[in-house]
Amino acid sequence: MRITFITTMEGPPWGGSEELWSQAAVHLVKAGHSVLAAMRQPRREPPRTEHPKFKALKAAGVQLHLIHQRQKLVRQIFRDPPIQWLLDFKPDLTIISMGWLFNGAEWMQALRAAGIPYAILVQAVNETYRPKDWQAFANSYQHAQCAYFVAEDNLRAATRLLMARPQAALVVRNPFQVPYKQPLPWPNEDGTTRLAMVARIDFPVKGHDLLLETLALPKWRVRKIEVSFFGTGPDLAYFQQMATFWNLSQVHFRGQVSDIADIWRTHHALVLPSRVEGTPLAMVEAMLCGRPVIVTNVAGNAEIAEDGLSGFVAAAPKTEYLDETMERAWARRSEWPAMGIRAAERARQLFPEDPGAVFADTLAGLMPRWPLKQKDDGPE
Repeated sequence: MRITFITTMEGPPWGGSEELWSQAAVHLVKAGHSVLAAMRQPRREPPRTEHPKFKALKAAGVQLHLIHQRQKLVRQIFRDPPIQWLLDFKPDLTIISMGWLFNGAEWMQALRAAGIPYAILVQAVNETYRPKDWQAFANSYQHAQCAYFVAEDNLRAATRLLMARPQAALVVRNPFQVPYKQPLPWPNEDGTTRLAMVARIDFPVKGHDLLLETLALPKWRVRKIEVSFFGTGPDLAYFQQMATFWNLSQVHFRGQVSDIADIWRTHHALVLPSRVEGTPLAMVEAMLCGRPVIVTNVAGNAEIAEDGLSGFVAAAPKTEYLDETMERAWARRSEWPAMGIRAAERARQLFPEDPGAVFADTLAGLMPRWPLKQKDDGPE
């Protein structure tokens, strides 16, 4: 087969949303398929093909194509003929990787007009956003060979927003960057509880402000607790200033780290009060490392973390719910080591060891090697 991947990612050259399609691309090349990967090239930036991840794709045999863009009165006007490079490749199937639902609208319309079969991979759904031209997106969505989502809740939300269904829909699992088979040893206990929030520092999405406001409550100020923020993003300076505003000496900004497992050698639990999600890799990685998680009930969080068993799930991303949930977790912190073991078991039950290989097999038309359970998404 000849397979094309188109990623709609803008801004940073790489992110967690790129791991599944890129690993599947490498597996497909190893299986003998021809694979082309296309990405947008922002203005005044080094070519994305210089990034180590894209260099690794090229070394594995994946062909790369940069789509140059310029900014005028309208967004994303391409210098080259819109899809001539794709027509020349003659793909049997094209997969559009979308960080958010609606990101790939123009690609679906172009592929549909050209008669090229396509599938979509959606990493997250913002349930509060609907573009004015949603009907055009819904029409193209219905013609997708398959729509892949990383959470069952994302699939249900898309069905509600679009009032449409593709020809098929499946929930798939994203790759992770920690050991799979065994959880890590429990961190040393010295009287201080250490929580980690591992997330891109992005105001509308991850809820750093909710956690900071919670930690500013009097009861959390006097407890022996430390919270470390791992990651970077556009709102880092803003949240550093917020921590100073609340005078939160127990909060630390640790920056980006390459070894995720190393975080969990010294931290006892994950806290992730997200407003919008798919299924966050940070949660899955913490669970695989044997750490309980404190998360909000958005998207795939409650599908993975079991409230009171492998973690604690806040009813909604609001400060009062996060405070109540952290209070429940604090009261049971002596149980965290056992909950961490349960969390690792739960993650291995739901995630295959090599999600990229499973996704590649699915795309190639093979029977998946991992059972994917899909809940009913509503009445016909």
